[in-house]
Amino acid sequence: MSNINDENWEEYILANELEEINEATNTEKQPTEFQDFLDAIPKTADLRAIFSHLDNQVIDPFQNRALYWMKKAL
Repeated sequence: MSNINDENWEEYILANELEEINEATNTEKQPTEFQDFLDAIPKTADLRAIFSHLDNQVIDPFQNRALYWMKKAL
């Protein structure tokens, strides 16, 4: 991945375009619980093991909507 802040881009991309790209790609670090959830997924090609692991994760959709969405999206 190239660094959009590299001054060499200035030859090819206008300043306002660079700003737009920076704004679009400037994301906040994801919550620790998201990374912990993803890290806990078994590192295997066995889809049954992965599905079983995800299926056994109990997440309250009312108290933790974002993590619940992540689980369902996977």
